[in-house]
Amino acid sequence: MTRICLLDSSGDAASLLFAENEAVIAQKTEIITYGHGTILPLMMQELCQQTGWIPSSIDIFGIINGPGGFTGLRAGMAFLAGIACVADKKLIGLDSCRAHFLSAYAAEDKPMAYQTWRIIVNSRRAEKYWQDFSQDGQSESPLSFGRFPFSTESQDRKAGAIDHTENVVYAGHAGKDFTLPPPAKHATHWGRDIDLVACLPFIIDQINLSAHNELADSAVPPIIYSWSD
Repeated sequence: MTRICLLDSSGDAASLLFAENEAVIAQKTEIITYGHGTILPLMMQELCQQTGWIPSSIDIFGIINGPGGFTGLRAGMAFLAGIACVADKKLIGLDSCRAHFLSAYAAEDKPMAYQTWRIIVNSRRAEKYWQDFSQDGQSESPLSFGRFPFSTESQDRKAGAIDHTENVVYAGHAGKDFTLPPPAKHATHWGRDIDLVACLPFIIDQINLSAHNELADSAVPPIIYSWSD
């Protein structure tokens, strides 16, 4: 069994998950505005006490590596990278847009009903990140950055710059200052945090690809840090 530790500190909530393959062993979530450097070690300590694990017994570490809030991302990546480096274990990065897509797709009753999944993520500043995904999880557009084209906060938006058809579903979390406009009809998953359980299969796929040296053929090349290479 492969022991996995997965961390998300890209948004308003920090979540830490321990799993053996796809079986969740323990999970903890905290709402954090500041003080990530203090709270994240305590979360790790609590889960280790619950499970009897120690960091060196974990096989793979995974982290949601942005975009998102700078403070949370910086603290979370430094924290988990430090543990992985000392334990001489690999650290796999998963971007926030894909993580939100995986979370929304797993929670949707009829995911194949939508042609496009539009993910919008907050950088906790005026700018937002957004990316479109197709039903099979392939990115239909490059990651974009700026003021979202149809946000009410943008003075220079162009009507029709973004398609709002019936086949578009919205997900992600762009902050309290951002409201989806009326044409965005499918926003069931809007404002929800990333579900680390839904991200586990992707992380496991990347572990298997890495083990078989098939990363070059992967449709979604992951970010993998290996301290022994």
